Amino acid sequence: MARTLSALVTTLKNTRQARTLHLLKIVAGASIFRFTDWGAVLTFGGFNWNPYLLWDGEIRYTRGLELDGGTVRLSNVDLTMAQNLRDSDFEGSTATLQKLFVEAEEAVTLFEGRVVDAQLEESSAEFRLAGELDPTAFEMPRRNYSALCQWKYKGGECNATA
Repeated sequence: MARTLSALVTTLKNTRQARTLHLLKIVAGASIFRFTDWGAVLTFGGFNWNPYLLWDGEIRYTRGLELDGGTVRLSNVDLTMAQNLRDSDFEGSTATLQKLFVEAEEAVTLFEGRVVDAQLEESSAEFRLAGELDPTAFEMPRRNYSALCQWKYKGGECNATA
């Protein structure tokens, strides 16, 4: 992910008059879904982006390892798209959120992570974006430990077997 902005995007950003919109790309197994908060189907980068995205504009960073991309909603989803979402491995799929500077025709990546807490319905979907380093997003295997023994490792005093 690039850490610098192009000169044109920097100029547009500094004028505070740049038209921007959001792009959300979700890779769920072999399926790739593209959504935008633009009012109609958008063609960018050689792909069509569907106008179902409702983005609250919040990406939250914490002092810990977690990175929360906020809650994302898809609304007015047609039946075909809803079925495609249900049939794919949507929960846990990778997601990339970008901001598109319309005049520059250039997208800047805001967030990369995973889809968690997905709730898919007939004409809408709601889910959360969680960062790759979010320790709360994945279940870790639990491990049982025995009481500590003060004797030599695997010694007879600890009732350990070879």
